[in-house]
Amino acid sequence: MIAKGSDASKMKIEHNAKNISMAMPAIYKWLKGEDASDTVAYQTISKLTAVHGSEVEAKSLALRLIIHYMGDVHQPLHCSNRYSDEFPSGDKGGNAFVLKNHYAAPELHAVWDN
Repeated sequence: MIAKGSDASKMKIEHNAKNISMAMPAIYKWLKGEDASDTVAYQTISKLTAVHGSEVEAKSLALRLIIHYMGDVHQPLHCSNRYSDEFPSGDKGGNAFVLKNHYAAPELHAVWDN
C-alpha cells in the first residue's frame, strides 16, 4: 500500500517470491508425505535441522511453522507493507512504525501480536 500523497517514484518496492503463499502449500505437501524437496520451504527447514536435527525434528519444525503462518495470514500487518515518503522501502509490516509505551510494544506490529 502506498500512502496517499506519497511520491511513488521514490518507493523501493520489491516483490519477494519466497513468501507465505508459497511456503504453506509446500510444507503441507511435505507433511502429507509427498515429495517437496524442490521447494524453498523444504530446503530452508532441512538446512535449519541438518546439523543437529533429524527428519522427525524437521517435520516438527515444519508443523510449528504452518501453525504460526496460519496465524500470520489472519493478522493484517503480517501480510502488508506500507510505503510512504517516510518508509520508501516499506514499513516492514509495521515493524518500522515505532511507538512509545503502548502495551509494552515498541512498534505497531508488536501491538497487534500482543
